[in-house]
Amino acid sequence: MENVASNSQDSNKWGRLISCIPTLKSVAINKDSFKLGRSLSCDIIVTESNFSQNTLIGTISKEHFLIFKKPCSTYAYLQDLSKNGTYVNGTKVERGKSVCLRTGDKIAIGQRMNSVYTFQSLLQEELPDTLTPLTHLENTPTYTEVLPIWGRLLSCLLFLKSFDIHQDRFKVGRSEKCDVSISHTTLRQEYKDLFSKEHFIICKDSTSKVVYIKDMSKSGTYLNNRLIGKHNMNILQHDDKISIGPKLEIGWFNWHICDAVLRDLVIFLMATILQPFIISMQHIVETPMDVYIVLDYMRGGELTNRILSNEPMTESNVKFLFYQMVLAVDYLHTKGITHRDLKPENVLLHSEDVETLLKVSDFGLSKVTEEDDMMKTICGTLSYIAPEILNRQIREYNRQVDVWSLGVILFYMLGKRLPFKSPDRAIMEKNIINGYYTFEDEKWEDISSEAKDLVREMLTVEPEERITVINILKHQWLSKDLNMKIRVNQLYHSHLENMEENITPFDNEPSAKRSRSSSDESSTSQ
Repeated sequence: MENVASNSQDSNKWGRLISCIPTLKSVAINKDSFKLGRSLSCDIIVTESNFSQNTLIGTISKEHFLIFKKPCSTYAYLQDLSKNGTYVNGTKVERGKSVCLRTGDKIAIGQRMNSVYTFQSLLQEELPDTLTPLTHLENTPTYTEVLPIWGRLLSCLLFLKSFDIHQDRFKVGRSEKCDVSISHTTLRQEYKDLFSKEHFIICKDSTSKVVYIKDMSKSGTYLNNRLIGKHNMNILQHDDKISIGPKLEIGWFNWHICDAVLRDLVIFLMATILQPFIISMQHIVETPMDVYIVLDYMRGGELTNRILSNEPMTESNVKFLFYQMVLAVDYLHTKGITHRDLKPENVLLHSEDVETLLKVSDFGLSKVTEEDDMMKTICGTLSYIAPEILNRQIREYNRQVDVWSLGVILFYMLGKRLPFKSPDRAIMEKNIINGYYTFEDEKWEDISSEAKDLVREMLTVEPEERITVINILKHQWLSKDLNMKIRVNQLYHSHLENMEENITPFDNEPSAKRSRSSSDESSTSQ
């Protein structure tokens, strides 16, 4: 293979082609389009020297395939440009057509068995707690989390496939007891002989995001070309290269990524929700490459714009909007959904009127939970992230993180500034973890003591001592304002009627009705 882009370590790289054969180098993809073929104009130039069988070069076109991504997209695609075919996971791509590429996909050229590269996507942050895709919608929403795939071993070898990792201990070796038994692969015998019965283990603590690799071999396991040492352990990170002996690269480790899983989860959540204060899905249009979700049109834009505008927001105005927000989050929690990314940018206004309908949106980071379920991933926008997520001494958290985010939003709406803000991220994290904020601005002089009290209760560092969503609704700042509640209730029912006319809900029990019938329920129930 001729020279490829020399800046493979460039920060702009968004993918990697991991070689399946020793005569091809693994390369980073750092341009919006990346071409392979015999032509000197290609990014990867294939020659006779790359193949043991000289006849194979005759099946490869001058421009064989193109890998590309769309601007601002987290999807990669492969387009076949050849005469003799490009294969992805053994399936031939129609000439001139494109297919979506996923991490771990094997690419073959000319012939089905002539695998040359394994594709790896670097387009977005890896999520270690992805869920199994939801292929259909049930009439009654049931949220079942399966054993998550948290990692993937991407093979560099032609006759060794890539493996998903979902167990806490993932063993590789010649023994039949291993998760990957090399004895049952079609690797050349000289390669098999390099493996010990139990060569290495990839493991993680079930309550931690830290992953380790432990060397159990005689010949040695290498991490990024460095010997680990028998019975020694090293921390394993995304993109780390694993080798057997000093020369044989077996694969790369990466946190599992699954755009389709997240997409299906978002669609499922939105399709099963019928609540005026939560954004609803009107239509889905799916093409071979993209899925388009048509949502409610919200003319008033983001809550952020309302807060930052020169138009004054009285405490009464804030209360009218905030009450709707709390009802929306209460509804989500009773459905077993924790939003995890509540912020003004994810709150949309129906109109520019002072008193208008509000809808919570963006379920991209939502997590479906069971009662008392504890979550472990760091997510959300820093200003609104709860201290238990940032505190490295605390490994788990629950839906109380949404209460903290609501508290930050309420503070922002009332005071026109964020409670936690610093150009230094470390200082900002420290302030959040310790709950350092003040009501010293002049703006707070006109705010009622009841409103300040609610903010304090929501911005309580210890989640067990923090007020719950149900008790926010019972707090005197909201519960005693009967006139406001009547106006919100009228808004709720008028929009609920419109929603019922336009779509067929999977679940049409209003959160308000549930609250009246079971107001003493804990916010961690259901």
